[in-house]
Amino acid sequence: MRIGLHAGGAKSTARSNASSKVVYTGPAPSLCRTVCDAGEGGATLITGSSFAKLSEEFSDAMQPFHCGTYLLPAVETPEGAGQVKEPLVLVEPRPLAGRVQGFSRELRKGTRLSPHCLDAPIDDVAIVFASVPAADSLTAALGEVGTEALSQVNEVLREALERHGGYEVSGPSNSVGRAWRTDN
Repeated sequence: MRIGLHAGGAKSTARSNASSKVVYTGPAPSLCRTVCDAGEGGATLITGSSFAKLSEEFSDAMQPFHCGTYLLPAVETPEGAGQVKEPLVLVEPRPLAGRVQGFSRELRKGTRLSPHCLDAPIDDVAIVFASVPAADSLTAALGEVGTEALSQVNEVLREALERHGGYEVSGPSNSVGRAWRTDN
């Protein structure tokens, strides 16, 4: 059994006379089905956008594992059929968190755009933080243009990271952390 979770609106389209079940359609149910199909048996996957909203709910009972950002096929999107870019998180009950090692690092659906948390370098690493100290002022003064400029800076850093076998790490909201194996 596998479970996929995504929070979002849905339209009820019909009630089956035979089973009395309601059939839901729309972008959110479509993405939820895709996320469920991306996992292996025993996996509980949640979209990153939904996990961000619910992370406090999971803090005590569940251990999250970032599976990377994926380009997922979606049957229905707001624009019609297409693809959705979404981080995916594997959640495991804390007592069973060790079993994450047995799951594949590559999900069954979609194209992985960033590494799985278990692909992070360990042992001897070089950690680099690139910070834009005026980020808040930049976005306040320039609005969307400032936000786009910061997004482009992050994209250039991510491309360099990928070329050198690096891995993105968490950092403050105005910094992008990177870690490289020292042998790269």
